[in-house]
Amino acid sequence: MLTASDIPARISFGLDVTKPGELEVRTTGDILRGIATGSWQDTVLRVRSLPHESPEQRTAKKLLPFTTFAGVFSYRRNESLREHSGQIGVDLDDLGEAKAVTTIQSAVADSFCIAAFRSTRGEGVRLLFRIPPCSPENHSLAFVQVAEHVRSTYGCEADESGKDVSRASFISFDRGLWVNSSADVLPIILPVSHSGIGGITRCVPSVYAGQLALTCWNWFGRHYANIAPMSGDTAKTHKNILGLGLAIALHAERIKEKITDRQIDSAVYAWWHEHEKQGVRLRRSLDEYKRELRQSIEGAQRKPWFKPAAEKWIRWTKHKDFPHFATLSEKILFAVRHHCAEARDNNFFIGARDAGLVAGASYRTAARAILKLCDDGQLKKGGERQYHRHAQVYRLMT
Repeated sequence: MLTASDIPARISFGLDVTKPGELEVRTTGDILRGIATGSWQDTVLRVRSLPHESPEQRTAKKLLPFTTFAGVFSYRRNESLREHSGQIGVDLDDLGEAKAVTTIQSAVADSFCIAAFRSTRGEGVRLLFRIPPCSPENHSLAFVQVAEHVRSTYGCEADESGKDVSRASFISFDRGLWVNSSADVLPIILPVSHSGIGGITRCVPSVYAGQLALTCWNWFGRHYANIAPMSGDTAKTHKNILGLGLAIALHAERIKEKITDRQIDSAVYAWWHEHEKQGVRLRRSLDEYKRELRQSIEGAQRKPWFKPAAEKWIRWTKHKDFPHFATLSEKILFAVRHHCAEARDNNFFIGARDAGLVAGASYRTAARAILKLCDDGQLKKGGERQYHRHAQVYRLMT
């Protein structure tokens, strides 16, 4: 049976949808437990007993308690979001009995689905997914990508009302409710802006410390562009596409994420536009480069050394003595010491992204942790990197 601690994400709960200011804070686990155990069974069954889509049924439904799975609100409106829950709900309406059953069965195999249960009226299914916490505007953009995932995974169209971060979800009753409290964060591409500079960021889960690591797939594209022209204003591209494909394949393997068309599009567009921005002409079309990048990724994945290379650093997070609750620097130092002991060499190289996956942090935070290890005299840089995207050589001093 569910307990409130299973899914601690905080959300708002109200008894009357016509009173958007009268809200209390509950946890997602509390609400799902109530749906599964029948806390609101009698009132929900009364709604289901009324003629489907009748005025009487619609009126009775609006008298039910409701929740906002997307977060905590001071008032039920988008601009009053106080805390995003890192969740997004999707309604699949009017499926019918057989389709509703198969949809919930599909959710069991979906690692991104937190919960799946019959909707209030019983004719549809509500799916709950974990996404990176975000603003109301980005919640709407995230919904479009979640809906695409639902379309490809479940073969159903999501109700567009899910775009609204403050959308009220009426409580339900379903003893067959499916729950996966350890669901993965669904990778989402969202626009971000820092100091007026726009970009596209892909947020993905770090499975090593329960935190969100920030992975910019377009970062790979930009930094593998060859802006030095071969002759005149035309650039060589084959070597760079191979490098880009390898980088994407390795990183996706490290974070245990399936590479999608959207990832490839994000990387290729950034790679293409970086050449364009620098005034460097390319000989082939964007679609041709996209196909070449996919071939490079698949080729890298088939290499016998691929998986060992991907696991080079993150394998130490599975060690029985790995300090999961230590500081970021201590986690990185643990991996470095074990790597050097195994290699019998105190010289090694590591990139900030690998260090971030070991520490369960963003690559920028991991880079600061490594710098602290250097300042403390535990690591020492071993020369300058030839290219800024390369891993840095270090020496373990202690």
